[in-house]
Amino acid sequence: MWGDFPPVYTSKDQLMADFCGGPLTEMVWGYPNAWFEYKDDPNVLIFTFEEMLRDREGHVKKLAAFVNVDLSPAQVAKITHLTSFAEMKRVADRFDYMLWAHRQYPTSKVMQAGKLLRSGKKSEGGKFFTPDEMAVIQSHIQTHFSDDLQRFMGLI
Repeated sequence: MWGDFPPVYTSKDQLMADFCGGPLTEMVWGYPNAWFEYKDDPNVLIFTFEEMLRDREGHVKKLAAFVNVDLSPAQVAKITHLTSFAEMKRVADRFDYMLWAHRQYPTSKVMQAGKLLRSGKKSEGGKFFTPDEMAVIQSHIQTHFSDDLQRFMGLI
């Protein structure tokens, strides 16, 4: 029914082709723009990765308040610990993508175990993508993301 989704990629080139001009282009690049227009709605809360890196505890408290949950200082400390990069890396296999709707590989993982969590730092894409791939990605950002979204993300 899902047409063997998500696809299994044997190379980064295949992934780039699907995400940047192929069948998954709109899903990848249209999704942030579609949701960004709701950012100021009272039932929407947006955190950026950079903000969370600077103050994870503050964001735990902010999220709890947003969903109207009272947390004790011990609970805030525990959640802050459990959301640290070191702790998430310790259980990294729990974040692996499964091929949940793929007929050929129904229980397989899409990636090597633990690879979704790379370093816990921003701007690591330049180490994974080549300069040419980064240029393609930048072109898609400029084409598909509104100026407001790019500004919000700190891209312009």
